[in-house]
Amino acid sequence: MKESVGILYDNISGNTGDVAIGLSIKKILKDMGVGYEELIPGRFNPNNYNTIIIGGGHLIRPSPDFFYDKFKINGQHILNTVGIVGSPDDLDYLKDYKYITVRSSWDKEQLFYLKKEVHVVPCTTMLLEDLDNIPVIPKKKSLGIHLTPNFFSKEEEVQFIEWISTLPFKIYFLPITHYNQDYIYLNYLSSRVKESVLLPLMNPLEIFTFIGKLDFFISCSLHGAIFSYRHNVPFILYNYDEKMLYFMKDRGLQNYIFTNFNEMKSSLITLFEEVPDYSDMISRDLSLLEKHVQYLREILPSGNFSEEDINEYKSLNNYQIHNLQSQIRAYESHIRFADEQMAHIKHFLSNIDIRISSLTQELNEMRQGITDRDVRISSLTQELNEMRQDITDRDVRISSLTQELNEMRQGITDRDVRISSLTQELNEMRQDITDRDVRISSLTQELNEMRQGITDRDVRISSLIQELNEMRRSVVWNLTMKYHNCFVERVLSSGTKRRELYDLGLKGTRILANDGLGSFCNVATQYIRHKRNSTTNIEAFDKTIFKKWDEDFGPQEIALEVYKSLSYKPRISIIMPTWNTEEKWLRRAIESVKNQIYDNWELCIADGGSTKSDTKNVLQEYADSDTRIILKYLPENMDISGNSNNALNLASGDFVGFLDHDDELTPYALIENVKLLNLHPEADLIYSDHAKIDENGLIYDQEFKPDWSPELLLSYCYIGHLKIIRKSILDEVGGFRSQFDGSQDYDLLLRVTEKTENVYHIPEILYLWRATKKSLAQSACSKPYSIERGRMAVEDALERRGIRGEVLLPDFASRNRLGIYEIKFSIKYRELVTIIIPTKDNVELLKRCVDSIEAKTTYDDYEILILDNGSEKKETMNFFESSINKYRIIKVITEGFNFSELVNFGVSQAKGDIIVLLNDDTEVITPSWIEDMLGWIQSDDKIGAVGCKLIYGDGSIQHAGVVLGMCSHPADHAFKLRHYKDGGYLNYANVVRNYSAVTAACLMTKKSAFNQIGGFDDENLPISFNDVDYCLRLIENDFRVVYTPKAMLYHHEGKSRGIGEQIDRPQEIEFFESKWGDLIFEDRFYNKNLSLSGHDFKFKSDDRVLLISHNLNTEGAPILLFNLGKQLKKKGYEVAVVSPHDGALKKDYSQHRIKSYIYESDNILNFIEYYKPKVALVNTIVSFKYIKILKSCGIRIIWILHESERDLYFRDLRGLNELPFEIADSVVFVSDATRNVYEDLNKSKNFVTIHNGIDLSEIEEFIKNNDKKVLRSQLGYPENALIITTVGTVCPRKDQETFVKAAVDLLSDSASIDIELCFLVVGANGEGTPLEISYLKQIKNVIEIKGCNRHINIIYRSEIPERSDVLKFYMISDIYVCASAIEAFPITILEAMSFSLPVVSTDVFGIQEQIVDNETGLFFNLGDYRDLSRKIATLMDQDVRKKLGENSFSKLNEKFTIEKMATQYEKLIIYMAMLGN
Repeated sequence: MKESVGILYDNISGNTGDVAIGLSIKKILKDMGVGYEELIPGRFNPNNYNTIIIGGGHLIRPSPDFFYDKFKINGQHILNTVGIVGSPDDLDYLKDYKYITVRSSWDKEQLFYLKKEVHVVPCTTMLLEDLDNIPVIPKKKSLGIHLTPNFFSKEEEVQFIEWISTLPFKIYFLPITHYNQDYIYLNYLSSRVKESVLLPLMNPLEIFTFIGKLDFFISCSLHGAIFSYRHNVPFILYNYDEKMLYFMKDRGLQNYIFTNFNEMKSSLITLFEEVPDYSDMISRDLSLLEKHVQYLREILPSGNFSEEDINEYKSLNNYQIHNLQSQIRAYESHIRFADEQMAHIKHFLSNIDIRISSLTQELNEMRQGITDRDVRISSLTQELNEMRQDITDRDVRISSLTQELNEMRQGITDRDVRISSLTQELNEMRQDITDRDVRISSLTQELNEMRQGITDRDVRISSLIQELNEMRRSVVWNLTMKYHNCFVERVLSSGTKRRELYDLGLKGTRILANDGLGSFCNVATQYIRHKRNSTTNIEAFDKTIFKKWDEDFGPQEIALEVYKSLSYKPRISIIMPTWNTEEKWLRRAIESVKNQIYDNWELCIADGGSTKSDTKNVLQEYADSDTRIILKYLPENMDISGNSNNALNLASGDFVGFLDHDDELTPYALIENVKLLNLHPEADLIYSDHAKIDENGLIYDQEFKPDWSPELLLSYCYIGHLKIIRKSILDEVGGFRSQFDGSQDYDLLLRVTEKTENVYHIPEILYLWRATKKSLAQSACSKPYSIERGRMAVEDALERRGIRGEVLLPDFASRNRLGIYEIKFSIKYRELVTIIIPTKDNVELLKRCVDSIEAKTTYDDYEILILDNGSEKKETMNFFESSINKYRIIKVITEGFNFSELVNFGVSQAKGDIIVLLNDDTEVITPSWIEDMLGWIQSDDKIGAVGCKLIYGDGSIQHAGVVLGMCSHPADHAFKLRHYKDGGYLNYANVVRNYSAVTAACLMTKKSAFNQIGGFDDENLPISFNDVDYCLRLIENDFRVVYTPKAMLYHHEGKSRGIGEQIDRPQEIEFFESKWGDLIFEDRFYNKNLSLSGHDFKFKSDDRVLLISHNLNTEGAPILLFNLGKQLKKKGYEVAVVSPHDGALKKDYSQHRIKSYIYESDNILNFIEYYKPKVALVNTIVSFKYIKILKSCGIRIIWILHESERDLYFRDLRGLNELPFEIADSVVFVSDATRNVYEDLNKSKNFVTIHNGIDLSEIEEFIKNNDKKVLRSQLGYPENALIITTVGTVCPRKDQETFVKAAVDLLSDSASIDIELCFLVVGANGEGTPLEISYLKQIKNVIEIKGCNRHINIIYRSEIPERSDVLKFYMISDIYVCASAIEAFPITILEAMSFSLPVVSTDVFGIQEQIVDNETGLFFNLGDYRDLSRKIATLMDQDVRKKLGENSFSKLNEKFTIEKMATQYEKLIIYMAMLGN
């Protein structure tokens, strides 16, 4: 119809609030005389309706959502007082809506980015009217209560019941929600509160009316509160979610919402005494609703329909009636089926009732039998007592009647027999009773199990019905998702153009299949229009940058709470000079200020006589719309400094921020600065990190800066954007200076930092620097004069500071047109420099070192002090004797090697006031090295140490400063192994900058500073980290540490060693970490956004990886995980391994600097809290218990499964079920064959296959360093024998018995074989499980019975403790055999292939994916030892062996290397990191 209206709300779930909203919308339309149709979500065509009114609770939610996505409809529709959940980002469909209303101010704020008017309107349920009659009318002095379970602790629940029982009110427990648990729970409470009333289930209007008749009300329901508020009934909300909080806040009632029982109780008592009146607020809300209704009346059709419309409506109505009748018939069929099922169930229950009745009767009869026996026992007991009395009488008579003695004795004997008989009968009766008790208990247990079985089946029937319905509704999903994981993700990678087109086509297919061609055309038209007209959204380009906002700052509502909690809220003046700015960039800049969470700002704009009318129009538009925007038009363009100073003169704030006219602030920029000011009110200058944004909105070149670094600021203007400066300091320095235009900011910062040391840094991106063709963000070439102006600014700063030197551009800066500078110092005054060189018998290195000093150093006021730490070699002594007149040589003997003690002694003997600590394995490169380092020492009294650039002999960097916590060390060198000319991140390797430490391999320091802080720590840090500790103590005493690349020396140490690896000193690492632990991972001259997993200042991805291994033995699966861990470590990831069992691999992990920890799954939580991994790789099905624990901690999980014997593990592993397969983020199978075994568990579509890989470099290194013949001799095997080997745990699954029988078979026919045969079974565990020990004994019996001990050897694990010991047996072998009955993708076969061995194997599971029969190996029939012996005999031909062996190695190298495997796992890890927690 042309003018039809539909109403859409949640009329399915039956929630009271949603139904009440639907009733209110119907009432409004009826009162207006507007016809409507009530729509069922997902069961209507939106194109049939001119207007759809969408109302209800939290309908706007993030997608995908199976139910609530049905309310997201394109078109010119109406949102009626809805609520919002989370932060949905797919709300573009709302832009065409003609009227949007939400029910709270918070909901409105969530839609700010729509750039569309959104109205806050009270819930329309306030327009409902009371009923005349309701089931129950409350008495006077009534208190209504609506609560659901889990709001109280058990203790609070008892207190609540006791308290309300004492109140002078009639208590009514009122069920409101559609969930049964509120009725059940309220029934429970009512049963414990005397004279309380549990109300029956009522419809929404009855509930609405009843609440209005109460005196007071306690509710945990939003609409319970709204109904109470509408009737002016005082109420308390005992719940605290956002929808309730902001309903209360908007009305100033936030003091009446609680989650704490005692606070609620106290407030309710106050409420009883001081009854609030909501009348004014209600009147205001009703007035708003009246306006809402009036506006609806204006925009909705009048309700008068033409005859054509009526006929069309009837036709449509008849069609819908027909459809409904069809649905009713279908439902009736389902009901009949359900009735039949119910009849069966009732019949079954009836039989159970009969059985129970029978058992009850039998039980009663047993009880009666027990009672009868009790009576009999009592009678016997009485008779026994009488007999005893009789015996006593006879004993008395015996004394006097000797004659009757024998007769009496006989009588007693008879009675003893009778007593024995009775006693036996009594015991039998007791046993009978016990047996019956056991039977009764067994029957009771069986009955309970039957009841549980019925319940479980009911649940399963319900689940299956629901699943069936969902499957029927999701035909397209079933068609498309079947191949999604295995094809789409591999072939059409996310983010590519191909993937975008695929997703678009998939979406179109779904629309065609589900909604028809008309809907498809409509959606396609809207999509094309949207693509044509849409503007760039910053957040769409790089969510990874802004993701951290949610992590560190929280969502907007939390930021608002932070804002409200700030005690100090200074005004911040943002100054922005403009001149002929392009309109779109100008609007983006101003909007970025208006969108700030912090609102105490002013935007001071000085326009330098723009000639573009668009610029002036935009400026005037914003100035007119917001009084905080102050605009001044200048008569002419006064250039950047003049325009900026005019803007600065408009500022009235305590602090001033700077924004270029085409840049943008992030929404949290100002509030983050004010947060810092609340923590550090003394701050005078605050700067943050920034990124560039190009003309298309792409964010790039993120600059993550160090904390305040005065010397780095002399190298270039690293502070950049955003900067906030105290206004009084700006006034003092006089603002910008026009002679430095192009680098005016740089000049200003140099002058400001001379006035204050209160400089703070916020390590977050708060500013987006627009890179246009004409901006410095794109290239300094756009403003070539800016580089010279920057040099002039530094030169002027040196002059002000009294530093003598010339400011130059380094060669690399000049070539690349970069505004980076270096200082060529003119030494203030010449000081004696003492160069201290510790040494011991390194005469060649020492001679090269001192020769280079003498030959190249241009500064001549120095002395060389050589500290001989006990040299003994003759050539060293000769050198010392020949150099006695050149250098001071002092012999220093320490207890063991103690570098710190040597240094401290050397400084005490130094004649100079300036000390240079120098390693004997260094060599001077730059002649002016001392002048440069000394220039920095003399430039500021606060500089305590200066380090230089050290490079290896091949030109790669050994040291360019020290970063704390880098590469899993307490500290390590920056930019290690980069080429010495490579500047690295932000050119830090090529510029003077501040660090937390520099290496003592070449370190200049003041003797006074050295003595002030007590020199090196020779007690706790004799060898390692003493230089880092020294630098940190300098900083602790207000000195600074400087690195200069102009002073460059060779350092001829081992390239592969880390800073702390020269000598393993765990006690020094432990001391250093305990002393400086708080700083190690928070280096102030690094940045928290940069990764510590490498030397290159790369951005921090989620690269902390946890490996979980079921043991650390040198077995297939643990070895796979170990090799993977090594590769991830090489790739820059921080890796740790956890296992419940120790093993030989722990040492191997340690050698590769991967820390290992022994934890049971139940105790791993503390480690997770400490290590904080983002991704965990869980190895083997045995480790399934870790999956749930890791998931609860928000860690992404990659579960690696090797086991093909699924049924065995599901039977033997207690607690193993389908859940881990569903909640793991990715389940990796090492072969397709194994994956197929579990495919029916792939409900989450998270299964992938990654074949195992092997580290060939390790094998190649082993082969290079060993000889096959020598190894055979060492291990005691004949040089010319043919050795056939199998490796692995000896157990039935590996079926070594078939291997041994084949060996016996071949040896029995040795007469026909012209070569000696040896068979090796490697990997027996003498201390294994009982099954393994029994199986091993069985194999040994076969060998002994056949007399083959000399030719068949068993090698035990205890004989091969190291991994290299296992490799020896591969190397001495000629043929490898795998006889396993069950294998996924055995590492042992890959290891054999890496040694170019031909493989004879069963073809079970993934082995078929490793071996190509007759090409890289031979298959034999499982368990057939004769077939195996025949295949081994085939390989006795050396040419065949060689061909298959070479082919096996080729295939391994092509498909199964550790690098290929690690790359696939890395893709998974990166994907997990992108998903977040």
